[in-house]
Amino acid sequence: MWATQKRKRVMTSTAKPLTSEDDDASLIEIDDAEATPEDVGSPENGAHSEFESDSGMGVSMAIRTRRTIRRWTDRPVAPEVVKELLECALWAPSACNMQLWDFVVITDKATRDALAPAVPHADKAQVCIFICYNTRFSQGSYANIQSASAAVMNMLLRAHSLGLGGFWQATITDRLLLREILRLPRDVEVLSTTLFGYPAESPGAPARRDPSHLVHWEKYDLTRKPVLPSAWRPTNWTLAQVADYHQARIRAGPRYNKPVASEYRAVRGYLGHALRRAGVNASGKVVVDLLPCTGLYLEAMSNEVPEASFQFVELGRQVAEFVQRRLPRPATFHQYAMTATGGASSDIADASSDAATLVFRLENLPTAERRRLLAEARRILKPGGTLVVVHTNVR
Repeated sequence: MWATQKRKRVMTSTAKPLTSEDDDASLIEIDDAEATPEDVGSPENGAHSEFESDSGMGVSMAIRTRRTIRRWTDRPVAPEVVKELLECALWAPSACNMQLWDFVVITDKATRDALAPAVPHADKAQVCIFICYNTRFSQGSYANIQSASAAVMNMLLRAHSLGLGGFWQATITDRLLLREILRLPRDVEVLSTTLFGYPAESPGAPARRDPSHLVHWEKYDLTRKPVLPSAWRPTNWTLAQVADYHQARIRAGPRYNKPVASEYRAVRGYLGHALRRAGVNASGKVVVDLLPCTGLYLEAMSNEVPEASFQFVELGRQVAEFVQRRLPRPATFHQYAMTATGGASSDIADASSDAATLVFRLENLPTAERRRLLAEARRILKPGGTLVVVHTNVR
């Protein structure tokens, strides 16, 4: 059911602020202001909808299973479904319940195609929703950003519960073109772009950082603040820091971990040549890739020598799952971890591998860990096995 009655836009001096005061000393609260029992819960003002019981998905499940979708089918999204998404957006909290947002909805195919140069993927989605904010309104305490963000999240979760896939799009490559197509007034800005459609992909769970690195109780705990490796000399890095670095590399997905195209082609060609020369492109031959990180070159090797059986050694399970999702066929993961004696090793049997590969990994390790990793390669290789190393030329 589409809302037939606007929610109240009320600022009251008795409302308790949930955030700090803005520059004008006016209270900015992210709340629903003075909703009365008559306002909340009555179907005629949109508190309930015809979709309310259409899905058994609870809030917790929706939060944990929602995924960003960038590929959609050609199936149209019914107007009543679009209205349901907007209804949920309008019930999001906003600064002082002022609801100073506007929503521009694009479903026309020709318009979506015209938007594509300004908004990537707009031509592929069935619905584009732009949340706009008038710059004349107060933006103190980031009221505009907080309000738009809450509305977007409501839409994304509701879309997921209805079987749609959403994409909170950050990139706008041509704002002038976007403004022209949307016919925005001079003082109106687009704060958020969200694309929707029925998914044509089913992404796995993305990597999540360890809560112990992020959550501070009562005060900020400086003693455990994680410091990711950022120096070009990794001499003082620990294996735990390297594991954090690998997780950081995969968090944004494979789209943002692409090397220079010419370098990739050269390295891939060399790896394929070296492995074929080693005679491993045959059934029963085992190749172990040590610390593949994003898995870019492990994927390449799997395609270059398709007859070989691949395994890989990594520092963490989330990184390993990321790697496995991009491979053309399954590869066995082995944990690389510190041992009781202070070394590091995997559970791969001694002398069980025909070849081992190290692609741009040694230069990302402290000296002691380089030695350990090379010793691990020697341990798992069969007599006469091949070790292929690719490293950065310091010159």
